[in-house]
Amino acid sequence: MLFAALCVSAALCRAASGAEAFITDQTGDEVSVLDLGLKQVVARIPVTGKPAGIAMARDGGTAYVTSPEGKYVSVIDTASRKITAKIAIPDTPLGIAADPSGGFIYVAGFYQPRLYKIDLAAAAIVATVEVGASPSGVALSPDGALIVTADRDDDQISIIDAKSFTRKKHRQGRRASVWRDDRRARRARLCRECRKQRCVRRRSQGGQAAWHGGGR
Repeated sequence: MLFAALCVSAALCRAASGAEAFITDQTGDEVSVLDLGLKQVVARIPVTGKPAGIAMARDGGTAYVTSPEGKYVSVIDTASRKITAKIAIPDTPLGIAADPSGGFIYVAGFYQPRLYKIDLAAAAIVATVEVGASPSGVALSPDGALIVTADRDDDQISIIDAKSFTRKKHRQGRRASVWRDDRRARRARLCRECRKQRCVRRRSQGGQAAWHGGGR
């Protein structure tokens, strides 16, 4: 599965009985509710579409869950454990974050690739901004002024101004510069797991017959 690496996400809320964690389970098509005091699952909420990302409202009363295969966000009342609404996304939604004001959520569209701003009162997309390839995670600064997306296939993060909803800049990670800037380094990197110079040398010379463990 494309999203197997993201099969579990969690968000915390404080219930009357104590702290709880809401955890997405893609293979089970559900959200599990874990009582952190008892250290056991106390409820399971069916959520179709292979639920992946999850975010929690600041007051803990609502959880928002992305379903990549369903192309929607489920709105869950944490007290009743019920889905109260579904918001359609014109892409494959993955990462998600909730604005501290309680008025908006931000959802990453994996294939477009875009970040969507959703007005919760209207249950509709009100703005979009283009980000890097395959945005997978979304996070906000504590004051909600900045939004950050983790753009997996560009090895970078995009930084978005929440008020104007424009991308201010992006920052590439170390892996991106090593992987793209030098072809020889890229070939050598493919065999870093085996740590064998012979294997790395044969890759760097363009040879196809290289085996982990030193080659032949």
